[in-house]
Amino acid sequence: MGSTQQLMNMARESDGIHLKESHARKIVQSKSQNSVTIHIGHYFLLKSYFDFLCEKDENETFLLESQICTWNSSLDQLKGRYVCFSYVKEFWSRNGCTPLFAVDGTFTTTGIIKHTLLFAVSYDGNNELVYLAYGVCDIENAEDWKWFISKLIDDFPGCTCILGDYDKGLQSNEVQSILSNHGILFFRCVRHMQDNCKLSHPIGRGNNHLYESLTMELATARTQEEFIFPLEELGEKIGTE
Repeated sequence: MGSTQQLMNMARESDGIHLKESHARKIVQSKSQNSVTIHIGHYFLLKSYFDFLCEKDENETFLLESQICTWNSSLDQLKGRYVCFSYVKEFWSRNGCTPLFAVDGTFTTTGIIKHTLLFAVSYDGNNELVYLAYGVCDIENAEDWKWFISKLIDDFPGCTCILGDYDKGLQSNEVQSILSNHGILFFRCVRHMQDNCKLSHPIGRGNNHLYESLTMELATARTQEEFIFPLEELGEKIGTE
């Protein structure tokens, strides 16, 4: 198989999930003829794979969402997938996990097919990281974050706070409305605020590392006294420079 058209002909014979035409073209151009069929076959088998997972784990959330294929309206094209295993739900509810979710997104590193990975983590009673769920979509925007956050809230009721970065999708009215309706507060990552403080209020060459230690003290303070002391110290540093 050496052309995109041949790949499309093979795709029409499958009732699985299909790729965008641009993705298929990149596979043909980047892969050897012997490996194209194997690579593209992973997508054709996605429906069967998710059906198998659902049969093995009845209390899980395995969602495979599709849309009308861009190059053939009679086929289904991948829109997004969400994965959350039942044992993770049970662990989170029974092991004193913190009702705070940290969410973020990243681009896949493959040079052939570009997707966005959305994921969520939390902490258990031993203050150890717990992986909760992940989603795969085309782009990190308001629509996809709304879809992912909604599924996450349904799977883990009782969340009170969500921690994220400055992504416009997370800060969109659609996502913030969902959080507000469920009484969930949204906070931004301390590391991002550190960088902004360094730019807006530099405290001298070689001393900006003080922001890291002082802001982490603020973030982890559990009493008013623990919070006020580093705040005053930081204010004094900014005022003297």
